[in-house]
Amino acid sequence: MVSGYNAYTTQFMQQVNMNSTSQLLTEFSRKIHNLECHFHNNRLRLKGVANSFYTKQLLQERAKHLIGMQVDNLVEVVPYKN
Repeated sequence: MVSGYNAYTTQFMQQVNMNSTSQLLTEFSRKIHNLECHFHNNRLRLKGVANSFYTKQLLQERAKHLIGMQVDNLVEVVPYKN
């Protein structure tokens, strides 16, 4: 019975995480180019290109809030040229 519970819990968490990453992608797709969200070793890994450190930090804090796990923020910051 315990293994069935663990399988259900794992499946439920995967669905929650997929919904949350989908929300992140929708929310930040115009602010961060080529945004990718992957799970690796029970951590969320973020990749992409932002135009400011502020935007990068917003993404990280939003991800922590939605997902509730550690975040590896590998987003590069490349300021727009005027």
